Amino acid sequence: MSIKTAKTPRGMASAVHKVISKLQTQMGGSPQYVYLWSPDESEQRGYGKNWSVCWEEGPYEWAYCVSAGEFFGGEEFAIEAGRKGNPTWEAQMLENEHVFCEPYTSYVLCFFNP
Repeated sequence: MSIKTAKTPRGMASAVHKVISKLQTQMGGSPQYVYLWSPDESEQRGYGKNWSVCWEEGPYEWAYCVSAGEFFGGEEFAIEAGRKGNPTWEAQMLENEHVFCEPYTSYVLCFFNP
C-alpha cells in the first residue's frame, strides 16, 4: 500500500512509516528509531487513541510540514504519493477522503478517519 492509496488511518500510517524508515536509512540513521504506534500504544504515550508515526531524528518539524502541505525534501514521499517532482505532494495527504493527518508534536504525526 502507498500513501496515495491508503483508505484507513492504519494503512496511511503504515505507508508513511515505511517511507520515513527508508529516509532515515538514507540519512545514515537506523530505521529502528522510526516508530509506528497502534491506537493503544499511542494513547499510552499520551498522543490520543489513534495511529501515529514518530520520527524524532527526522528533519526539524517534519510532522508540521507534512500536515501543512509543505515540502521538506523527501522525494521518496513524492514518489509514494504519486506526485514525483511536485514540491507540494504532502497536500495530497490532507485531500485524502478516507484519512487525514494532524501533528501532535513536531515529530509525531497522527492519523484519523474524517
